[in-house]
Amino acid sequence: IKIISAKHANMPLVVVGFSMGGGFAIRFASSSYGDLADCYIFLAPFIHQNSPTNQENYGGWAVVHLPRIVGLVITNKLGITRFNHLPVIEFSLPEKDKYDFTASYSYNLAFNFRPREDYQNDVRNLRRPAVLLVGRGDEYFRPEMYDADIGDLSSALKIEIIDGVNHTGLIVQNPALESIKVWMEFLVSSGVSP
Repeated sequence: IKIISAKHANMPLVVVGFSMGGGFAIRFASSSYGDLADCYIFLAPFIHQNSPTNQENYGGWAVVHLPRIVGLVITNKLGITRFNHLPVIEFSLPEKDKYDFTASYSYNLAFNFRPREDYQNDVRNLRRPAVLLVGRGDEYFRPEMYDADIGDLSSALKIEIIDGVNHTGLIVQNPALESIKVWMEFLVSSGVSP
């Protein structure tokens, strides 16, 4: 952010995060660093393992190793972190894609690449204008549950469900890209919804 801001001093800074990256963007936006950006766009973010936004097993996309997670939570509370590199989430990728895409998340990555444990408090702590966009056809998350779970927690956050778009479509399909553009322009200029 410091490098980008130095090179483009008169330009607004927008942080956009997709899926787990969207959850991390919420974490960042609610932290002491949150004011470094002018606004935020969260694209179908992973909120929390207990959030009602999750489809069961994330629509078959992910296998969560719950016994390992429980064991690692306990060992971490005891101050033992030497096993945090072990995978706790594996993604259902075709064999041909396993070299180009992340096939699993370690405990460290999975628990830091998302909002904190009190994810609702992270949303309450959003200080900059933000929008959460999710496709109505999302296979991994329940679009209608974002508003039910976190919609009333922050006046800074707006939520929009985009028709005709699935999870990955948020970053490649024209309706989603157009919505991102429109929201970015409004968030940057006024923080008022379009």
